[in-house]
Amino acid sequence: MNMWQNNRVMPEDYSDVKPAHYKVNDVYEVFNVLEAWELDKDFYLGNVIKYVARAGKKNPDNYKEDLQKALVYLQRRIDRL
Repeated sequence: MNMWQNNRVMPEDYSDVKPAHYKVNDVYEVFNVLEAWELDKDFYLGNVIKYVARAGKKNPDNYKEDLQKALVYLQRRIDRL
């Protein structure tokens, strides 16, 4: 199948480019949660959820930094209300 068919850039199974830290507790993938909560179109809130869900997963030493990134996006959303 051509990668541009059905307006998809990536195939359904893209595990070769999807690191382990993309899933929370090996159950929920951030993409799916954002879509279910209808936050996939809100850049700021989507990033808040992403950084909180993945905090420390890629590098445990960056746990605090990941949460601070989430806070930056949350503050930007608040500032635009």
